[in-house]
Amino acid sequence: MATMTKAKTGKALEIISSNMVEIAEHEAAMNADIMLAKKRFEKQTKHLKDQNKELFARVEAYAQDARQELFGKSKSASFPGGSVGFRVSSSLDLVGDGNWDDVLQHCIDLEEEDLIVVKESINKSALKSRKDLHKTVGVDIVAKETFWAKTLDGTLIKA
Repeated sequence: MATMTKAKTGKALEIISSNMVEIAEHEAAMNADIMLAKKRFEKQTKHLKDQNKELFARVEAYAQDARQELFGKSKSASFPGGSVGFRVSSSLDLVGDGNWDDVLQHCIDLEEEDLIVVKESINKSALKSRKDLHKTVGVDIVAKETFWAKTLDGTLIKA
């Protein structure tokens, strides 16, 4: 690797800045190409998606109308192209204008700890200042130096 001087460093930063502009231009062109490809794909597959939606609705309506004949006590019915069935599931829905924060507060007020999940994490900033605990909990402060450069337009570059 060539030895750098102050002049060479300045020139290198100019080249990096120029390269970043060119990279951004290429990425913008790539994103435009991706958008065009998506539009082509959507045009080529829209009729298929619409047909699937229509056929699925018709199959569901038929299964609903012929439920007893098709299923009896079974959960599904088989056909040459696949199988169909109805599945019962449950979920929690909010009542009225409620929101999940209100539900959490009600659970806290009712002291229903088993309904509350608390995410625990390390406060690294606080632990960093508690040198007396470092050995006990198994950490050590390690100084790391990272190199950075900033181009004239203010772009920060990290290795």
